[in-house]
Amino acid sequence: MPTGSELAREGAADTDFFVLLDGELAVSVLPGDGGISLEVGTVRPGGSFGEMGALLGDRRTANVVAARVSRLLQLDGASLQSLFARCPGFGWAFSRELARNLKNANALKNELQADISPETMCSTCRPSAGCATT
Repeated sequence: MPTGSELAREGAADTDFFVLLDGELAVSVLPGDGGISLEVGTVRPGGSFGEMGALLGDRRTANVVAARVSRLLQLDGASLQSLFARCPGFGWAFSRELARNLKNANALKNELQADISPETMCSTCRPSAGCATT
């Protein structure tokens, strides 16, 4: 994939799962107010994305773009399910990767929550200050 290629669009229906073989991918999300996208992570070789779409049929939760020229392995949901059935070791490795991704997502969530704690907000936006947006 050339640099700048869009591999996933937030909100799109897609059941493909990807493993990055070479290159680098940028992961971003749009804030609820529809503002400028916020880069939330990087996928490096050996990393993956698309597991929720492949396993659950969920829509994409982030945008993924090639930050550098990249090579990927792409599996549709049916192929992924077949691989689980034929290779139990793959299922174990896949589960570990999911757990690692969840751990990283939780760490990012905690970091973002700390950044918007009441102590870091201006007095206008603190709920106790009667902010009109809360």
